[in-house]
Amino acid sequence: ITILKDESFTHKYQGQSWTPKNYENKFLGEIPFFFALKESLNVPTARLGLAVGLSNIIDTAKRLGLQSKIEPLPSLTLGAFELYPWEVLASYNSLANLGTRHNLTYIIRAENLSKQLLFDHKIETDQAVNAEAAAQLVGIMKQTVLNGTARGVTLANFIRPAAGKTGTTNDKKDAWFSGFTPFHTAVVWVGYDDNTSHNLTGGAAAVPIWTQYMKDFAQIYPDRDFQWPESVEAATLSPDFLHALGVPDKSAESLKPIQLIFRKGQSPAGTTVAPVGP
Repeated sequence: ITILKDESFTHKYQGQSWTPKNYENKFLGEIPFFFALKESLNVPTARLGLAVGLSNIIDTAKRLGLQSKIEPLPSLTLGAFELYPWEVLASYNSLANLGTRHNLTYIIRAENLSKQLLFDHKIETDQAVNAEAAAQLVGIMKQTVLNGTARGVTLANFIRPAAGKTGTTNDKKDAWFSGFTPFHTAVVWVGYDDNTSHNLTGGAAAVPIWTQYMKDFAQIYPDRDFQWPESVEAATLSPDFLHALGVPDKSAESLKPIQLIFRKGQSPAGTTVAPVGP
């Protein structure tokens, strides 16, 4: 719930100027972090990214699973570099596992005609990022699905716990949705191979495909939430509390409470706290 500024600004670097804009070219003033992320607001995201440091963003992205070369340019904060869906899948899978990275593979097992084992994929894991931090981020990304830019998932009656992030390039040549449940991660990219604009957003193009796919696939798994680390807790934030933070009156949060994940003991005063754990 850190407050970010959604106000126009210009960043100067290497003799150049960069002025990010929001999708609808509107500004909301001071808003909480979670709201900026779930609504895909570019300007506060860019401000935050520049404050965090471009080299730190690149380092985290690499640890999560990105492999393509990424330059430390300010547009990096809004995902301006071309990536393969495979590496996007790897990075979001790390988030789905609350910071634990798995070595993904196209081939799980191979045998010859005599049933002799030729190859068997060995799953290797490492803690790419802090589990508590990943849990807090996933808690926010659940709101993206419930009432943010990926609300189409919920509106299509997919009610299993899920989290994700939409993505749309300025020229609308690429539309993304990277989403995951506690058991399965899937990435959808929509675009033309000749870079023709399709004039669709991630929410309009990729979210429906992901939802249709996941509705079938999720049925083979239990209906339960993410297995949060014991060092975090869930806090329920009321509409009045959210309004005081700067959440707009006409947003979904003005109608009903939402739940976010905090480090244990760091939930804000005036919220209802519930313990969580594996």
